[in-house]
Parts: sequence; C-alpha cells; structure tokens
Amino acid sequence: MEFKEERHDREYPDHACGRLIKDVAIDSIEPLTFREACNKIIHANKFLATFIKSGEVKIFCNEMEPMHHEMRLFGEHFGKEWRAELDVLAFLRATTENFDLF
Repeated sequence: MEFKEERHDREYPDHACGRLIKDVAIDSIEPLTFREACNKIIHANKFLATFIKSGEVKIFCNEMEPMHHEMRLFGEHFGKEWRAELDVLAFLRATTENFDLF
C-alpha cells in the first residue's frame, strides 16, 4: 500500500471489511479497515471460521456445513484482548483494489 502511494502517487483504498473490537472487556466496536485487517490477520493467535446451519450463522458446526463469509480473529495488543470479525468477501474486494495491475 505504501509502495503504491510512493511509487504511483496514488492512495490505496481503505474500505471497511468487517468490525473490530479493540478491547473485548469494554466491547468497543469500530469498522475494520483493510489495513487493520491485514495487521489482524498477521497478528491473530486464533482464527474461527463461521458456518451456516439451518439459516443461522454458527461458529462451531460439523465439517459438512457450508462456510459463511465471515471469520473471527482473536489476539492481544498492549495487554488488551481484541476480536476482529473479518468479512472475507469485502476483504477480497479491497485486496483487488489495492493490488490491481496498471
């Protein structure tokens, strides 16, 4: 993203692609930007896929249930536990906008 800005004088898109709870103790919710999603993917210590069972989104299901497009990522930053709810489809859309060929 910095390369695109420096090299091509073009700012990268930083669309929201989920929700971020920076401190699960106080449940403060904010948009999960593309840049922050990249950081959370790198630094997460736990990943949970979501599944669709009987029309409801569930975290734990058997392997045969269809996957939902959200993943939950967990980690810690400066002693505070965080949780990110990553919308995988929105993340892929933002990725293509950030790494397009021109």
